[in-house]
Amino acid sequence: MAIPKTIPTRPVSGLILRVNYWLVTHRLLLKRLLAIGLGAFCIGIYGYAFGIVFGLARGQEAYRAMMASFTQDLIDYRSLRPLISPQPLQSGVPSVLPAPEGLADLIVTVVNPNQKFAVPVLWYRFSDDQGELASGETFIMPGETKYVVSFGSRTPVGQTTFTLAEVNWQRLNPEEFAKLREEKLRVVISGLEHRTAADLGPLASRLGGQTVFAVKNDSIFGYWDVALYVLLKNGGKVEAAQFARIRKLDPGQEEFITVNWAQSLPPTTEVSVVPELNLFDADSFYDYQYTGPGFRR
Repeated sequence: MAIPKTIPTRPVSGLILRVNYWLVTHRLLLKRLLAIGLGAFCIGIYGYAFGIVFGLARGQEAYRAMMASFTQDLIDYRSLRPLISPQPLQSGVPSVLPAPEGLADLIVTVVNPNQKFAVPVLWYRFSDDQGELASGETFIMPGETKYVVSFGSRTPVGQTTFTLAEVNWQRLNPEEFAKLREEKLRVVISGLEHRTAADLGPLASRLGGQTVFAVKNDSIFGYWDVALYVLLKNGGKVEAAQFARIRKLDPGQEEFITVNWAQSLPPTTEVSVVPELNLFDADSFYDYQYTGPGFRR
């Protein structure tokens, strides 16, 4: 005898029946809503894409201008250059001073108005109506007013001119340079005395005057070739110039210098000694352990 098969069932709630009934009876409406939704979605996508294309086309000219500006130099160097470049050196009118044997000494002041720039190498030239009188090389520190002197030149003919032939600038840190300058450049001049021909007595027949002074190295570094410019002034104007050199000056060492003037001298109201030591030249200094009088560790 066959056993009847039973189909497993589960209870169905009334809510599910009502939902299924609604879906069956509104099937056509749901299809229309789905079609309308898909159409609206497609229209939105195409509209967005069209807007992007239209926007790109509309801003193409501005975009090209923007891209072209990337290769343009927008910095106004003409206005910026005076702010970052050194101001030119300023030179005065050269003076011609009488020297022995019919020669002449040429002197001029050069001013560096820059506090952040130095000139380690400065080429200069003195000239007159017949051509070059003298030329040479010197240096000038930040903010310095310096005498440039050429000794023993031929007597100029006509107008004497001074030319800065070549100026090599170097940017410096003002604070670091001031510290280095204070540490290394410590040449002390003392006991300065100038004697006229009347003061010299019997020597007056051979000398026009004599200047004596002491030079001391007050630093911890030794100096090579210390140049000393001796200037006689009258009312602030240089009337005569001489030159002395100390080959070597140890730390703490003091040297006594006598400068004899062979030519007759004009009246003098002021005497100055200007030491010159090239801070930019490492060969101008040497390390030295001084242990003499006055040494402090």
